[in-house]
Amino acid sequence: MIQSPISIRANTATGLFLLLAAPLLPPSVVSAQTLQGTGLLITGDATVTGNATLLNSSVQNQLNSFELTVTGSSTFIGGMTALGQITVQASGGLDVRGPLSVAANATTTLDGPVQINGTLEATSSFAAAMKGGACIGSGCNSLGPLPDAPLLVKDTTPGIEFSGNGPDWDISINAGSIDSFAIREGSGSFPTAPFTIESGAPENSLWIAADGRIGLGTTLPQADFHVVSGDSPAIMLQQLGGFGNQGWELIGNEAGFFVRNSETAGLPFAVDPGAPGNALRIAGGGDIGLGTSAPSAPLHIIRSNGNARILLEDSSPGVQEMFAMRNHGGSYFTLDNTQSGTTWFFTHENSAPNRFIIADAVADGPEMSLTADGVLTVPGGFVVGSTALNVPDYVFEPEYDLKPLSEVSAFIAEQGHLPDVPSAAEVEDQGLDMARMQMALLKKVEELTLYTLAQEVELTRLRALEARLEALEAR
Repeated sequence: MIQSPISIRANTATGLFLLLAAPLLPPSVVSAQTLQGTGLLITGDATVTGNATLLNSSVQNQLNSFELTVTGSSTFIGGMTALGQITVQASGGLDVRGPLSVAANATTTLDGPVQINGTLEATSSFAAAMKGGACIGSGCNSLGPLPDAPLLVKDTTPGIEFSGNGPDWDISINAGSIDSFAIREGSGSFPTAPFTIESGAPENSLWIAADGRIGLGTTLPQADFHVVSGDSPAIMLQQLGGFGNQGWELIGNEAGFFVRNSETAGLPFAVDPGAPGNALRIAGGGDIGLGTSAPSAPLHIIRSNGNARILLEDSSPGVQEMFAMRNHGGSYFTLDNTQSGTTWFFTHENSAPNRFIIADAVADGPEMSLTADGVLTVPGGFVVGSTALNVPDYVFEPEYDLKPLSEVSAFIAEQGHLPDVPSAAEVEDQGLDMARMQMALLKKVEELTLYTLAQEVELTRLRALEARLEALEAR
């Protein structure tokens, strides 16, 4: 058997071809367009420069390697079997309509437009190198222009399957009713598709940068997860089934950042774009800071613009509790003036009689205490002042109408109390206005003073008359 290069330039011929080449002879040349036969055995390198058609035949090499060069358009209907390494340089196009079988530990190199309308088989370990584009699938009916990509999968439902020791996977194109690209797990009629891209998805819908950051709508993600949209980018968290349907959206736009209830369209949480730093801070221990990054109480509010305050407001009608302090023991709240250094405590006493106490920071006892029985104790003075107080100095004006004692006596006899002074029944029903009572008592004192002065004048006159009578009786 001779193992030297052979060149085939075939005219029409039929029969069984056994092509051998002598080592010292030049390659044989056959000048024709069609080479037809039922078998072709190549033991050396071969070049096909014309159009060759092999019907129900195979091309085999029995050496470790050989090279098949096709410069025309050739069709091997019976397939090709390589017992060793094979290199195919098909500048004119090679159509293998049958299985391309490669023996154990063989390497196949395909250079040029090579079409395989069958299976690519390897009996054991197999390495293949393809120089040029390849088309796989039922849509690859004939050799045509090279595909734009090295590999073209052309079928009614193109895909690639991966099968091994674990679960089967496939890359599926337009497998269902929606035109899409999907990565699916499982086989059969109902594989699961954990990843799907629908046809028409906008550019940069998903971008994974070199540093692992993920961008949705951007090629330059600035955070681990970066969402870019022309109008109100959002992330939705939705539960379907289970304990009930519920969805929440995280939305950001020029109006602020919102947490939206997708079931009710309500916005239970919102942050305006102008919100200052540390507008809301939840510390590690659960303390909440408003205006501070280091809250020192369960709710700590700090302002430096003079508007630190709490407003409780309810627009619905009716009476309700608006502020409550509850403790398993005594309680108090503090008013602390950091400028003057003074402090006041409003205390619900812990021990009996559980008084309400107002005291300052000086340890000299409470400034005021009130018992549950209504006993008010004020160790210091008690001063009442009001712009509505009408101090009854008008009693001493000349035009004041001082009632005669006879009228006062008649009023007391009829009403059972002094004029302009509330009765016991009125105090019990309406309570006692201390300021008004003090002014009423002062008025009565001033009226009593006028009565006393009038009586003094009358007594002086009577004493003078008495003296004159005594003088006349002495004569």
